Formats: sequence, C-alpha cells, structure tokens
Amino acid sequence: MKSLLVFLVLLVAVNTSAARIVEEVVAIVNDEMILKSDVEEFRTKLKAGTLTDDLIIPNDQERQKALKNKTVLLDKLIQSKIIDTEIQRLELNVTIERIEQEIRSIAKRNGINRGQLIEALKGQGMPFSEYQDFIRKSIERRSLVEKEINSKIKISEEDVAAYYLKNNKDVSSQVFEYSLAHILISKSKRNEAAAKKRAEEVYSKLKKGEDFNSLASDYSEDPNYTTGGMLGNFKDGEMVKSFEKAVKKLQIGEYSKPVKGPGGYHILKVVKKKLIPDPKLAEIKNQIRTKLFADAFKTQFQFWIEEKKNESFIRIN
Repeated sequence: MKSLLVFLVLLVAVNTSAARIVEEVVAIVNDEMILKSDVEEFRTKLKAGTLTDDLIIPNDQERQKALKNKTVLLDKLIQSKIIDTEIQRLELNVTIERIEQEIRSIAKRNGINRGQLIEALKGQGMPFSEYQDFIRKSIERRSLVEKEINSKIKISEEDVAAYYLKNNKDVSSQVFEYSLAHILISKSKRNEAAAKKRAEEVYSKLKKGEDFNSLASDYSEDPNYTTGGMLGNFKDGEMVKSFEKAVKKLQIGEYSKPVKGPGGYHILKVVKKKLIPDPKLAEIKNQIRTKLFADAFKTQFQFWIEEKKNESFIRIN
C-alpha cells in the first residue's frame, strides 16, 4: 500500500550529533520520492554537462530548457523515475560483469585502459562508483528503448521516397535509364551545314523503313563504333541537354531526328528504357532514414512516457 503518499515531507533521521534533518519532498512517483536535494543534484549535473541521460535530455536545447524552468526540470526527474520503474518491471537490470565489459569497451575506444579511465575520472572529481552507476543506467535504458520504442518504429522505402519528394519538388523517386544507340555524322569531316544535311539524309532513310543497325554500320562516323551503333547506358540527368530532351519523347525502338551534340549530329535510338531508383535518392537514403527514425523516436517516446505517466501515481507538492 502507498500509505506514505499522504505525507508532504520526509523526515530523515541523521545520527550525526543527534541532529534531525527535515527535507522537503518535492514529488512522489509511485513508491519513490523526489527530494529537493535530488532536484538540486540533478540541476548541478545538468550545469556541469556530465553524466546526464540522453534519453530524457537528448540535446543541449532540452538541457537549457530544464535549467531555466523548474517545472521542466522536475518533469525530467519524474520521467527518470518512471523509466527506472519500467526497467524493474521488465527485469532489464544488468550485472556488474556487463557494466565492466562496457567500461572496458569505452576505455579501449578512447585508447586507454581501465586503470587510466579511473584516474581520469578521479581527476574530474568523479567517484568510479558513480560512473559505474551511470553506465548501468545507460545500458538498462538502451535495453528499455529497444524493447518498448525502437521495435515499434518501422521506416519503409515508401516513407523515405515520400520524404525525398516532399523536400525536392522538381525530382522523382525514380528515373529512367536508357540504353542508347546512335548514328553520328561528324563535323570534323565537313562543315556544320553539311553534317546536318547528311544526318537528315540518313534520317530520311530510316523513315522509309531501312534498318537502323545497317545504316549505323554504313554511315556512322563514331571513332569508337560498336555493332548496332551502341552508345551506352544513361540515366536521366547524365546526358547532355539536347540528348535528354530528344530521348524523353521516345519509346523503346524509336529514334530521334538529328540532334546536335558532341562531335556532330546524332540520330539516337532507344534500345532499352526502364525505371530505376533515383541515384540522388540512393546517395542520401541513409541520411533520410536516420532523420525519419529520429523524428519517429521522439514522437514514440513522448507517447510512451505520457502513457506511463497516466498509469503511475504522481503527486507534485
């Protein structure tokens, strides 16, 4: 029974010089009391920026908010008590062996050994036992987060694509990739007017039904000519603008009018055409996923903590 919950103050008996200290109870969370000294200790840690849990203080903005506002500061402590209660309920407590394993791992990442880490903490005026307790809470809270929050967040490929499109109005989550063949009439062998005229003559032959591959073999002046006049594979945005404009209108098997481009006039044929993920999206996909997860985590954590508050007995004095 929570019979103690009716009290507004906590009497702490101290056997030093037979003194009796009366300390104010600031809040009660289930069976746990938050004393005025707890609040002040928390405030001191926040000011120093040491050993604060990034679950309830995720960034400097939240830290400053808590330091400036007593209500926010107390709410962060209440959240901490609720989190600890859930860890106990779900039996997520860790052993001293697991804590020591984490400490050795931290020391190794920093290029020092356990003893050197202890000395470094001592130099900062921090007892090693306090650091062990911080590591214990960090591990337990990571386990809680994974079980209660992270496991419920799903970021799909569609979510990533939708975010990309929303923030990049002139793009698509998919682009076309073309396999192109061409017939090149070179300007190096004649002036531009003559090159254009010859290209139009070849185009006229195509319009009359002559085979593209045969005409490419007979007329193309590409120094790197391959069978069928194959030019290569190109995605939207990778071609010169004149090529881009010409091939967008074409379906598989169709060819363009003579197009002025590198080296002369080209008659372009679309051999293959398929939709693929936008390479620009592929480059930043992980960044988008990370941002969406962070946003979802913030929302999910707030929902979870409010739910747990509603399930708890909380009294603020």
